[in-house]
Amino acid sequence: MTSNSSSHPALDTNKFTEMEASDMVRKLYRRLEKQGVPGDGYEEGLERSRNGELSIESVEGGRTVRGLKGIPADSGGTFILPLMEEEMLKKVDRYGFILKDSMPSSLAGDAGRTLFVPQSAFSVTPPLSASRVAKPIPQPPLSSLPLPSSPNVNSLDLELEERRVKKWAGMLQVSSHDDLGNANRWEVQGTWWKGRRVPGGSSAKSKYKILSRRVFKGIPDRWRSAVWVGMTERMVMEKRGTTSAPSVQEIEGHYMALLDKSSEFDVQIDLDIPRTVFGHVSYFTRFGQGQRDLFHVLHAFSIYSSNTCGYCQGMGSLVAVLLCYFPTPRAFSILSRVFSQYNLESLFQPGFPGLLELFYVQERLVEMLLPDVYEQFAKNNISTSAYATKWYITLFSNSVPFTTLLRIWDIFLLEGLDVLVVVGVAIIWSLRGDLTLPNADFETILSSLSSFFIIEDDDSLMRWVRKVFYRDDMSKKLALWRLEWRGFVVDGSASKRVT
Repeated sequence: MTSNSSSHPALDTNKFTEMEASDMVRKLYRRLEKQGVPGDGYEEGLERSRNGELSIESVEGGRTVRGLKGIPADSGGTFILPLMEEEMLKKVDRYGFILKDSMPSSLAGDAGRTLFVPQSAFSVTPPLSASRVAKPIPQPPLSSLPLPSSPNVNSLDLELEERRVKKWAGMLQVSSHDDLGNANRWEVQGTWWKGRRVPGGSSAKSKYKILSRRVFKGIPDRWRSAVWVGMTERMVMEKRGTTSAPSVQEIEGHYMALLDKSSEFDVQIDLDIPRTVFGHVSYFTRFGQGQRDLFHVLHAFSIYSSNTCGYCQGMGSLVAVLLCYFPTPRAFSILSRVFSQYNLESLFQPGFPGLLELFYVQERLVEMLLPDVYEQFAKNNISTSAYATKWYITLFSNSVPFTTLLRIWDIFLLEGLDVLVVVGVAIIWSLRGDLTLPNADFETILSSLSSFFIIEDDDSLMRWVRKVFYRDDMSKKLALWRLEWRGFVVDGSASKRVT
């Protein structure tokens, strides 16, 4: 859609070079950042770029220039929320998602097929040996399992959260202050890391064992942003002997400098943004504050990571989650940490080498813990890439409700990519009854694995993952499978080793 003004002809960006078109998009976002858009947060807004077309008015201003949202309340110059915005805010949950009937909040738009995973699916864990697991009673069909309604927060929930908030407050310490002396970064006290084994695990009766247990129980949302920053910085410190990493302040300085530079990916980023996040008030308005923040972080990161991975569509979901907890410079620095220190960049590099490695490790773990399922996958030619790509590329952002997603990110930032593989296997474990039915075929299996999963009880899922991930032999097996895969890459046989 072009501008509604008829005084300026539309500029077809296909007539320009890729960099010229990207520069036009960047200028549009920068102009709207200074100017704002009407109805931000409660109106859908105007489309100013679509199908490769922009207008002079869109890029340079013209009649689309509007003031910031808010209406005068009195002669004193104060502002009140427009009635439509006030009504919108009444419809959102604690995370900013617009409430839907019977469906939990998530980053996904049309979730497609939805599967309700009951608490009982994680009531047992697989045996230590590779012996066959007895087939459980198949999960009842979805039609017989009512979808849970949005949870009601009762006094017991609040009391539990308050107790956890106090526990975590005693575990944290301020690590830096701003120019005015205010705390702007926190970290988990060093004593809580004693006994940590990298990768995965801890020594018996260590304080780290208590720390990891509390992370798996869920970081209180009040402290989540502080703890996420602290865990990423801990990962930097542990890898300092093998890699050099810039400070948070340096990375955030890079972010500000990159905002006015051109990126070849800007047109694609702009096209992807409206289809990245659905149902969140921050991203509701086209070119609103949330969408502009999303564009700016992705734009800057596409330049910052141009020598490794550049930009891929799945990155938008990752940034959207971070922007729920951090301002844009800090979201950019955390994204940079996750890609470099957690090796997430390998998932997005040309050829997706890190993604293929995760597939191989997952297949070995399924073969060990779920041999019947593994055989069923082989029999029906089920490719891991066909269903697990979106799991890992988006860190499960489009596969589970937001509350479950936060729990997954908590443990990922603590333990790294390996724990995500165990999360993936946990989902397969929960579906094992359906996946091994005599009449299961390619379509039914792939449909189940590609579903949006509503987890009845996140604590049950996390307990299952924790028990499996922290087994005495698990970290060694995961490391061995990674080494095996890298050996196959070197000898050229990798393509034959993963489905």
